[in-house]
Amino acid sequence: MPEEQIDLGNLYRMLRSMEDEGIVRSEWTENTPGRAKRTYELTTLGQNLLDAWVRSLRSTNTTIARFLREYGGDTKGTT
Repeated sequence: MPEEQIDLGNLYRMLRSMEDEGIVRSEWTENTPGRAKRTYELTTLGQNLLDAWVRSLRSTNTTIARFLREYGGDTKGTT
């Protein structure tokens, strides 16, 4: 897996947006070493959205697998 830098500013903007939409909630945690940290967790809505996304990905995976079984095995006539 390639080494990629995460844009932390963008990550936290996305988390705040998700919090505004009720997908995640956050709280400050001060009982960890070092500075206080904001921790995030999924809300019930967030869990429901994640579950729906997983169902959609599984359906897409099934469709692609079916396509590959039907059309991906025959390489005759291809260049």
